[in-house]
Amino acid sequence: MASARLLFAVVGLALAIAGVIVARSGIEPYIGLALVVVGAFLLILPVLRNRTEGMIQCAGLSIMGFLYFGWFLGHLSYLTNFDYALPYLLFLTLAVALNDVAAFATGKLFGHRPIASNVSPRKTWGGAIGCVIVTGAVVWALRSMLPRFGPLQLVLSALIVGVGGQLGDLVISFVKRDLGIKDLGSVFPGHGGWLDRYDSLIFTSPLFFHMIAFFYERGISLSPGG
Repeated sequence: MASARLLFAVVGLALAIAGVIVARSGIEPYIGLALVVVGAFLLILPVLRNRTEGMIQCAGLSIMGFLYFGWFLGHLSYLTNFDYALPYLLFLTLAVALNDVAAFATGKLFGHRPIASNVSPRKTWGGAIGCVIVTGAVVWALRSMLPRFGPLQLVLSALIVGVGGQLGDLVISFVKRDLGIKDLGSVFPGHGGWLDRYDSLIFTSPLFFHMIAFFYERGISLSPGG
């Protein structure tokens, strides 16, 4: 079971990398076809294994892993197709890291009412709002890393990082609680696994990518079906 999920996580990440080549070749609609093929195979895997018990959970986790970690996080690599790719990537990774620090600090200072107590008791409305405000200031301070961005794009970037980063963290929290685990690894002792440090990028990467594509790069589309 675990080996099958690992296999499809690798397939999803390979698809994300392939998306960079596809986008540059001008045949990006085939990405949509690839998503359908891999998704369909994940669904028929229980049939191929001739098993029924627990297969809905297995298929659901596999599809979530494929889409969430492969497709969503893969948008970080799709940013390399843009003009000014390097400053965009540096900005996003730095802003998300600072957003995590802001979320922790403002939660300690202003946090009282939890957003979702069963998912993450330490995530509070006061901390979330304070985090968005601090992140807005961070984005403004880093605006030199965002060529062509005007006030609207800077505001959207602040919302994408400030809100999207916290949502990414909350999603991983509910996954860990449902699976009954505290950390997703031991790479960083006391700070959880590798994914615990980068879960905020999972939501922010596709949102940031499509925001730039909408305003500045209309010729590039990696949505399913092109």
